[in-house]
Amino acid sequence: MKKRSLAVLLSLCLLFIGATGSFAAETAAQGSCGASLTWALSADGTLTVRGTGEMDAFVDSCPWEAYRENILRAVIDEGVTSIGDKAFSNCANLKDVSIPASVESIHTRAFVNCASLEAIELPPALKEIYSFAFSGCTGLTEMIVPDSVEFIGMFAFGDTGIRNLVLPKGIPQVPDSAFRNIETLENIVIPAEVAAIGFEAFMYTGIETLVLPSTVTTLGAWSFAYCKRLQNILLPNSVTELPMLCFAGCTALKEVVLPDSITAIDGAFYGCSALESISLPASVTAIGKQAFFHCDGLKDVYFAGSAEDWARITVDEEGNEALKAADIHFNAVYQAPLFGDVSGDGELSAADARLALRAAVGLESYALGSLQFTNCDVTRNGQVNAEDARLLLRAAVGLEKIVL
Repeated sequence: MKKRSLAVLLSLCLLFIGATGSFAAETAAQGSCGASLTWALSADGTLTVRGTGEMDAFVDSCPWEAYRENILRAVIDEGVTSIGDKAFSNCANLKDVSIPASVESIHTRAFVNCASLEAIELPPALKEIYSFAFSGCTGLTEMIVPDSVEFIGMFAFGDTGIRNLVLPKGIPQVPDSAFRNIETLENIVIPAEVAAIGFEAFMYTGIETLVLPSTVTTLGAWSFAYCKRLQNILLPNSVTELPMLCFAGCTALKEVVLPDSITAIDGAFYGCSALESISLPASVTAIGKQAFFHCDGLKDVYFAGSAEDWARITVDEEGNEALKAADIHFNAVYQAPLFGDVSGDGELSAADARLALRAAVGLESYALGSLQFTNCDVTRNGQVNAEDARLLLRAAVGLEKIVL
């Protein structure tokens, strides 16, 4: 009996030793990363951050610097309120990140150059995404930025692999260079709350259709430069000037119709070699240096004013040879593309509402950001639903006026 009891005791001891030994092996490294935060890296490559409050800003190196290549997954527990500067920068093998609802800020270069990161779900209460936060995450193809976000820093998503982008309603302007160099970016939805597009905001992206809401009043220089697949531009009457090189190098542009509000064009279409025609309102008073430089395909200019009005426009002598060589059609009557015209017949009708309703229930399919999708998405929320169809039908019978 004593021998049996002793054997049981020894077995329990061995089990305990094995369990504690196994537990110890699971944790490869650990330490602190904030005033009330700790971190632990397990043998399977999972880095877990626990505690409450802000994560430290790591200027030179972070506590897990020596293990960056070993980190495959990051789990940040509820209670953590920020992800610090350079926290996971250059973690080349990081594939999965779990961010809790408590996180409000993602700081500078937090995930820069995490090339293996393919998807990340941002928390619903997130307020700030700082500069270069996700820059260089070339594997990142989808990104939903919650409407709670109030600030996006420069180059925050530059050089990623994002294809579709719906901007949050909380930002008053698209920041400088925020989405630069995303050659995979095909479709963007800009909400009605945005008032300005920053310098180089979408430079070198792959967008094909650009539709700006009526709240936008300012375009930054180079804002859509070298978007080489851009074919359709729909600008609202709230925009009065086209700044330096804003559409430079958009070599797929063939036809442009500008709204009646435009007064000045400053180098805007530099290098748009495929541009064949442009419609200009009578409100234009100045065409700046190199506005149509290397627009060798430009044949026709449709000007809404008279020959006398054209003569009063100040046209810079440098780099506008193509404009001067084109045929100028005076007193041209033209209509800018009509927002809501899903069918493309130049008017709002019940047919447009019908197409929107079919898209809402899945019987029609339009690519996010395409001209048809944009005309369906009257509410500008990045979705097509029954409310869009209802508003289109009301507009068709004169009960509603819809604007970009």
